[in-house]
Amino acid sequence: MTSTTQHPYRLSISLNVLEHLGLNLYSNVPAVLAEAVANAWDADASRVDITWSDDNNEIIIQDDGTGMTEDQVNDRFLTIGYQRRVHQPGPTPQRKRQPMGRKGIGKLSLFSIADTIVVETTHGNSQSALEISATDIRKHIDQQRAAASDSQEEQPYYPKPLSKDSIDFTQGTRITLRNLRKKQTVRSPEFLRRRIARRFTIIGAQHDFAVFVNRDQVTPSDRAHIDHIQYVWTYDDDSSESTPSFPNASHREPNKSLTDADKNIRISGWLGTVQQPSQLASTDGDNLNRIAIFMRDKLAQEDILADFVEGGVYARYLVGELRIEGLDTYDGSEATRDEDISTSSRQRLVEGDPRYAIIQNLIQRELKSIQSQWANLRREAGAAEAGAIPIIREWLLSLSAPEGQLARKWLGRLNSMRFDDEQGQSKIEMLKHAILAFEAYRINERLAMLEDTPDETLEFALKIAGQLDEIEASYYAQ
Repeated sequence: MTSTTQHPYRLSISLNVLEHLGLNLYSNVPAVLAEAVANAWDADASRVDITWSDDNNEIIIQDDGTGMTEDQVNDRFLTIGYQRRVHQPGPTPQRKRQPMGRKGIGKLSLFSIADTIVVETTHGNSQSALEISATDIRKHIDQQRAAASDSQEEQPYYPKPLSKDSIDFTQGTRITLRNLRKKQTVRSPEFLRRRIARRFTIIGAQHDFAVFVNRDQVTPSDRAHIDHIQYVWTYDDDSSESTPSFPNASHREPNKSLTDADKNIRISGWLGTVQQPSQLASTDGDNLNRIAIFMRDKLAQEDILADFVEGGVYARYLVGELRIEGLDTYDGSEATRDEDISTSSRQRLVEGDPRYAIIQNLIQRELKSIQSQWANLRREAGAAEAGAIPIIREWLLSLSAPEGQLARKWLGRLNSMRFDDEQGQSKIEMLKHAILAFEAYRINERLAMLEDTPDETLEFALKIAGQLDEIEASYYAQ
């Protein structure tokens, strides 16, 4: 390669880089489709239709956004690393949205799941249609390698122009993904709806942004865990529609603030616990026992709960969605320029970033507070549940006031133990053991030992009270 006197050095980006980024950038279909949905949001679309066809081995994503002219297709879509916030600073022109895209490489994720990408778009009187083939890109790269010489510059890859006759819409963009990679599986339209619902907090009529999968609308209820929330804690909730209503929650803590004033970082959203850990076992293989992190209302990290060593029983019941504000503030002006905290794949935050440590500390303190509150709430609920059983209520009434208070607290603590059987037989047996153990301790005037027993060792405490037959013999003898 020759150089000029003015510019003795030159950095070249090979199409080979595009191939590696495109094929390995994202790991699953929902993550790729989330990028397409985010692009539709940035294009001021009000509706996105995703059509998945297993028979035709293709996925179609169509939006009613602003679309692109032919020049914009080349300058924006086909320019890897096109930074929308630099070239189109500020909110979106029509709906005044905060753009989700930043690096300009999300479009490459399409190659992670498909070999062929067809783009059709309409903007005003301009229509464009083209086909991009990963196979053709590889052939082009191989040809460049075979003909490589020090003096020859790499030639660009030219996507194939297509007929515009099939464009049957007056505004927006349609992307068709064909020849899907076999390693990528879509189990069902319901699977896609659930996964997409968990990646955004702005889907719905309140944001004028509707997403459909095979003509069925994606709704917050598709997240599949909202209806199971028993106790919920909300943060900086200004009655925003981004926070679910939790129709079956029996307790909702007053709204509070999680902020770091020095770094201007604010956390909003919610944390909740379910009644049984089994309710977080998703049928589609997704682990719902997690705390998801969102930036600009798009999933930035699927789980931050795994970062914490939470040994308490309560951690198995946790789920949450937290929106981080004060990160990703860049809107094209130097005054707002910040270091991008997301990894290139946009699927998690950079752990070495000092701001990540601040987020961890804020969440860690809140988790400790929730642990204590959750234990008290579960004990109260457990005591009420046990006291509703006639024979147990009769037993409680037979005790003195101080003993009855201790007995209710003792029974309530059983509710913080894990019972996975659907019929509840384990809890029934444990209640029998608990009452007999209480009586054994009461006979020996050692009730204080029960009060001092940690929740995590309740089952052990029942065992050291003696075998069931021995406790029964002692109880009946007394």
